[in-house]
Amino acid sequence: MNPLTQLTLNLDKYSLKRPEKIRWMFPSSEADSILNVIPSPSLRAFLQNAEKILLENDIKYREELVTAEVFQNWLLSYQESMAEKGYDVIATMEWFHKKQEEGKEVRALFFTQENISVGSLMYTKTKANKHFASYKISKDIPLISTKKHGSLGAIIDYVFFDLARKNGATWVSHGSARNAFGIFSSIHQLQYKLSFGLLPTIEEDATWTTVLPINRTSPVACFARSETNQNIFLYNSPKGKVEEFKHLPDAWKTMITSEGLYE
Repeated sequence: MNPLTQLTLNLDKYSLKRPEKIRWMFPSSEADSILNVIPSPSLRAFLQNAEKILLENDIKYREELVTAEVFQNWLLSYQESMAEKGYDVIATMEWFHKKQEEGKEVRALFFTQENISVGSLMYTKTKANKHFASYKISKDIPLISTKKHGSLGAIIDYVFFDLARKNGATWVSHGSARNAFGIFSSIHQLQYKLSFGLLPTIEEDATWTTVLPINRTSPVACFARSETNQNIFLYNSPKGKVEEFKHLPDAWKTMITSEGLYE
């Protein structure tokens, strides 16, 4: 994004402000079953057969404490996966050592098919039993991805959330995100998070802004707060298709069309 050419929307006009980042939380401790908090019927239908799907595709998984050597080997696969998908490489050995210095366990879920790695998820666990998903990689498995809402990545997330629930986790984070979807990450990624029932939360040390970067021809979405401290979901689009986000409570839906509002 070039700051000299980026279009912006002034949220002051609507008495709104937005945190620059949000954290995605999963309400694991409140549910007897992960499926009970997933609002998307198609995703729920897919995941209720997760173990059967893994068995049919000869995919096995294990969970373990990660050593520096294991992390270093995993890092090579992660870097290769990010390069293939055109994503930034964020995970580093420095991150691993920092988490250890903070007294956190670095743990992982490893998924293999015929002894070949097809996916993994790195997470940290604190002494207070807080679980933080950090990095995930997954390969496309045609017999899985052709199913409605199907992907190995969704199964990996499901296994992680269920593991955290069974561990009695007091806090389950699925990472943080820059709060301008359609600019820094895709609208599809936002829809995936919402369909899983993940909750956008604002951290105490959040940086607030009244500027939202936008596109002239494609939608941008963010979570914002009003002057009366009401949380809302702001959807900025030239076409105004708020209905794409059907898993949001109606009270969260606010749409602002872009016409005439560029600065």
